[in-house]
Amino acid sequence: PEEGAPALKEAGYDGVEWRVTHVPEKFRDEEPSFWRNNLCTFEPRVEEAERARRISEEAGLEIVGLGTYLSVGDLEATEDAMSFARIAGAPQLRVGVAKPGEHTAYAEQFELTRNYLTRVEALCQVYGVRALVEIHHGTICPSASLAHRLVSGLDPQSIGVIFDPGNMAATRDRGSRIEGIGRPLLLLQLLLQLQQVAQAISTNISAVSLLSQSSSAASKPF
Repeated sequence: PEEGAPALKEAGYDGVEWRVTHVPEKFRDEEPSFWRNNLCTFEPRVEEAERARRISEEAGLEIVGLGTYLSVGDLEATEDAMSFARIAGAPQLRVGVAKPGEHTAYAEQFELTRNYLTRVEALCQVYGVRALVEIHHGTICPSASLAHRLVSGLDPQSIGVIFDPGNMAATRDRGSRIEGIGRPLLLLQLLLQLQQVAQAISTNISAVSLLSQSSSAASKPF
């Protein structure tokens, strides 16, 4: 992190999402790699949270979130991660969702994750942070619609969703059974999704602008 933070700032970034998880000792002598011996990883401890804050502040970076690897139902680890976030100054962190095959049916996976998120929601209000589920292949929320179903009814100030087109692409690409056309169709689908997001943003901005104009006109004397 001491090398990574200045490099990010030099590259033009204003923020960073730090990876926070325990790296087993047996991986530490290996060659650096993302999934095992990742050298830009913080341990979920108080002193490491203070270190993350110091490194980020010295580099002029805002900690926008934490990339954690929390298991569904592990409230102790979740609370440790939230404590880390509060100390480091991170407003939000990723939490886990169930994966296909972990239980006998989707309904059980959904209920397990939903119960976990309900308790996470309460912890968020205690620690003053926001928990995010990620749209990700290999989980029970690989699409926007399934993610929406999972978090619907929870407080959006406490529970949110990470929109991840890259992992949505992986889901579609792995599911393609027609060799050679999966990726072009995938690209088209992503472009359409991004167009829909842009249109939604544009519509919301236009609505706000129109409301502002109407309010301004209403305030003028006759």
